[in-house]
Amino acid sequence: MNRGYVRLYRKSLDSGLLRNHSAWILFTYCLLKATHRGYEVIIGNQKLTLEPGQLVFGRRQAAEDTKLSEQQIRTALQSLRNLEILTSKSTNKFTVITIVNWVAYQSPEVENNQQSNQRLTSNQPHTKTRKQKNTLSVDIYAYYLAAVKPEQKTRQRALSNVAHHLKTHTPEALRTAISNYATIAGDREPRFRKDPANFFGKREPAFVDYLPENFQASEPKQQQESIGELLS
Repeated sequence: MNRGYVRLYRKSLDSGLLRNHSAWILFTYCLLKATHRGYEVIIGNQKLTLEPGQLVFGRRQAAEDTKLSEQQIRTALQSLRNLEILTSKSTNKFTVITIVNWVAYQSPEVENNQQSNQRLTSNQPHTKTRKQKNTLSVDIYAYYLAAVKPEQKTRQRALSNVAHHLKTHTPEALRTAISNYATIAGDREPRFRKDPANFFGKREPAFVDYLPENFQASEPKQQQESIGELLS
């Protein structure tokens, strides 16, 4: 199992969650178990793709790991759902938990590493920056999936396209474009929502219309997009 870190915000002290011991234990357990990057797993005969902030969850295993009873796990899980801290989707074989706002809370802070990078050799900072861009691309891709929920999601091409646009746009600008598009795409069926690879296309990037400086002026036009344009 990959060993690393997760962020735990101090504002958790203000939420009241800490006083609900079972819910707090389950929340931190899910934080530690959630994947930080997308990957595929096989459960039984079914292939499943986990996105950042998701985990395969079982009440019995969680009870064994946390020393809570299965009933406490069940109650705590419902409390976290009610607080909109996480969501869950169950089948007859397993449950996938998604931590809400995982990308916003756990995305890497590139600026914090700039001072330490100054001490590295000339090729090391370049490698570090490339790794950071790769991580940012994954985070922005996951943010798009969570906000827009498209049916089509071409992962590798989308990641390549996002990395390309990160050379000229900040992560905040790309996330804002996603949020703006989500306000329009939310009324459409998932199959008519843009594949992230097309939204961040290299030749005809759709996200440009949803950047803060363009979105207000182009909004009426975008609301009238045809189905053919959406599938392009």
